[in-house]
Amino acid sequence: QQQQQQQQMQRRRSEPLMDLEDAGLLLDRLSLYRRRGLAVTDVTAAEWCQQQLAYTLSAKIKKEELETEAMRAGTAHHARLEAETTVEAWVEVASWEEFWAVRLLNSVAGLRQLAAEGLTREVYVFGLVQGRWVRGIVDQLQLDQGGRLQVVEHKTRAAPTLPRDAQKRSAQLQVALYRRMLAAFPSLTDAELAAFLRQALHIDPGRRLSTEVSNHCLSLTGQVAETALQAAQLMRSATASLPSLDAAGGCSDADLFVSYWWQGDGELIESLQVDFSDDQLGEAMSRQLAFWSGQAAPAPVAEPERWKCTFCHFRTQCPTGVHVARQQSR
Repeated sequence: QQQQQQQQMQRRRSEPLMDLEDAGLLLDRLSLYRRRGLAVTDVTAAEWCQQQLAYTLSAKIKKEELETEAMRAGTAHHARLEAETTVEAWVEVASWEEFWAVRLLNSVAGLRQLAAEGLTREVYVFGLVQGRWVRGIVDQLQLDQGGRLQVVEHKTRAAPTLPRDAQKRSAQLQVALYRRMLAAFPSLTDAELAAFLRQALHIDPGRRLSTEVSNHCLSLTGQVAETALQAAQLMRSATASLPSLDAAGGCSDADLFVSYWWQGDGELIESLQVDFSDDQLGEAMSRQLAFWSGQAAPAPVAEPERWKCTFCHFRTQCPTGVHVARQQSR
């Protein structure tokens, strides 16, 4: 299967791609590719290189086609960490409303675990950021000895070293965005919760859930949710009880960390505390949303970071990648 994916990737590289310089300003990628809103990883991918992401979207390349051995190792590491704090329970669902209700209820259970035990992992969260729906999964939430909330992102490394600044910046943006969504979640109104369910998940907020899903909710939370909207309301209540979060939506209270793990032995390399201000987050989101909404053309990677082109799937077609290759061959 991996060999087939590699062959398909090679064929895609030889196909002609769109002229970004001509079409970029007119392309609303949110409408074309992300009608359900953005994932946090969509934002960080644009932060890495907008031009690379534009090529990937226009070529309609699936995520699994770009998956590397290192990425698969990272996924396995996340699964091991999640298994340390999670007990699986199978729930039969008969609709997308029930699927997403269970997903939200799992986040409620995780937030309650955080309050009781000081640690939880894989918490689904969403929010409005500069008027756009954004969603993601927080790797880890924990409380320090003083009860202060910490938002943690886990990254794996093929070598037992810390990454370059560009890689650190993407991870910093990621945890800052998680913190912003968590901080603003208690302020979401019932109308906004319902709008997310309709617009981003394309489900009916008021559709009645099955008895099995409602019983699952009761076992997890001690409360009953009969609709996906009620599940979202339970999540809002659970989020409101988190310490160190500014209800006004600021992101200066909870501490941010990115932990780097070596894939070789699974040991922690180092956990770095992140300093990412409201202004930095606002600037980054404005820049990336301008790209996604078609208000700005895709930007090529900056000159100091053109080492990225060496690892890009489109290095033989992208003008910047071709230029870098010529310079390296001299």
